[in-house]
Amino acid sequence: MSTLSVDTIQGKTTAGTLAMPSGFVIGHGHAESTTENTITSSSFSATSISLSYTAKKANSKLLLSWAIPVRHDDSNANSELVGVLQLYKDGSSLDTSYRSNNIHEFVLKTGSVAGAQFLLDAGDTSSHTWALYAKTTFDNFKVFHGGTRGSLTILEIAQ
Repeated sequence: MSTLSVDTIQGKTTAGTLAMPSGFVIGHGHAESTTENTITSSSFSATSISLSYTAKKANSKLLLSWAIPVRHDDSNANSELVGVLQLYKDGSSLDTSYRSNNIHEFVLKTGSVAGAQFLLDAGDTSSHTWALYAKTTFDNFKVFHGGTRGSLTILEIAQ
């Protein structure tokens, strides 16, 4: 067995901050919700989960991920239902590729976990609010159905 003892560790600094090697997580944010949202609209509506985060470095990457319990309630079980969770930044929708679609067909009630993960450029060091919005093609799309816990997470990765 080996023992490493040091008196001081010095890192390379840039403008007074410690320079982190590429790939290291330099910040994180996490939010959870158990508040059920019943979505009946074909237009996006805010859900009960959002997260404010300020990037440490403008050139870093943000790994955003979510795992949200969802359920569709179809009143007559004879249609295809599509529930969509869309990532928003500061109240505005990002590119439509930043979403998860949940498709249920010919069922009265069915549930699953909607999950997604995306890598984005931080772009600046201003505070931003990230949130999930939802919509449905038909009937009730329940987000955090039955009060089950879901989460939205950001990991900031040095470049």
